[in-house]
Amino acid sequence: MIPGKYRSVSGRAPNNVNCGLHLVIQTSPLPEKNKVEFRLNKETASFPGRLLQHDLERNYSSRQGDGRVISPSPRNKSSCVSSTTNMTELCGLDMKTTMSSLSAFGDSSIQIPSKSRIRQGCHSAGPNVSGDHINLVSSSAPFPILQRSSEEKILYSDRLTLERQKLTVCPVIDGEEHLRLLNFQHNFITRIQNISNLRRLIFLDLYDNQIEEISGLSTLRSLRVLLLGKNRIKKISNLENLKSLDVLDLHGNQITKIENVNHLCDLRVLNLARNLLSHVDNLNGLDSLTELNLRHNQITFVRDVDNLPCLQRLFLSFNNISNFESVCCLADSTSLSDITFDGNPIAQESWYKHTVLQNMMQLRQLDMKRVTEEERRMASVVAKKEEEKKRESHKQSLLKVFSPMAACPHSLH
Repeated sequence: MIPGKYRSVSGRAPNNVNCGLHLVIQTSPLPEKNKVEFRLNKETASFPGRLLQHDLERNYSSRQGDGRVISPSPRNKSSCVSSTTNMTELCGLDMKTTMSSLSAFGDSSIQIPSKSRIRQGCHSAGPNVSGDHINLVSSSAPFPILQRSSEEKILYSDRLTLERQKLTVCPVIDGEEHLRLLNFQHNFITRIQNISNLRRLIFLDLYDNQIEEISGLSTLRSLRVLLLGKNRIKKISNLENLKSLDVLDLHGNQITKIENVNHLCDLRVLNLARNLLSHVDNLNGLDSLTELNLRHNQITFVRDVDNLPCLQRLFLSFNNISNFESVCCLADSTSLSDITFDGNPIAQESWYKHTVLQNMMQLRQLDMKRVTEEERRMASVVAKKEEEKKRESHKQSLLKVFSPMAACPHSLH
């Protein structure tokens, strides 16, 4: 159901995550130009990995407040560790080169480089660019100007990483119109700006900043992956021109309503975990959506999910769902194969599992556990018994109504 692997050209350890997107990077046969061609492959029939697993409790021992999992210490500096860092809430994007296989994100495990990155739970989308190769030149203008060394431009002509640079604004990025991947994660940026000239951008990572409004993206019509997790966004807006989006990550914000996404007909992955949603609706038009993460909100009822023809995975863990009637539309979905309700009041009820399975017989996983044939059989048996009880109850009700009439035949005249 989703793919992944990441290995940088410089030999860094892989960074796994995955969501059914394949970004193929093909190096030009002309070594002096070192050109790179990107191609996003949307033809994959299914997603073989798992993503948006940001709250996966099993398999991992520790996590941070935002749901990121802290990786165990590596045995040596060159080793990789398995971790659901913040990227597990995001998408999967395979980036393959002729020399090695890259992946921006992976399934339920992410392989990340050791050193300080492991402690930070970083989810870098591309090679980490050293500060020795990048200069942010101050000027009389309100924005710093980015300057890269010739070596850096040759090695990473298609991508730019400015993570952990203590930026409060986006710098001016001139002469880099060929960029495909841009990484601003772990800064203090409050507004998206100065990137409107990067019209070939397909991957933009602004995770862990201080952005309050989605803006400054209207010219980025080629954008396929937009990562805005862990910011201060209150409203989904200004995405009208981003009709090519495959992945939209807005986890860890302050969003109260799902809105302004109905035009995203190519969107496959939507992550709204850890927001302030109280209900789920307004999902019409998301005809390609395959995975929807709504963990850790305040949701009490769900609508419109049955109108999503491709939805396979729905994560509703840790909300306020207390009865099956409030999510009854899920029973009409024919595509759902994986759903989670753990952490909701409904999951504490004795009838919970049987009720879910008898209404959603196509499920393969419930609460991250595989549904067995025995569980399906038991749910079917319980359903039959309940149906028999209803029939018997209805029969008894009819007898009570007609018994007095039988005893007093003259009352019919």
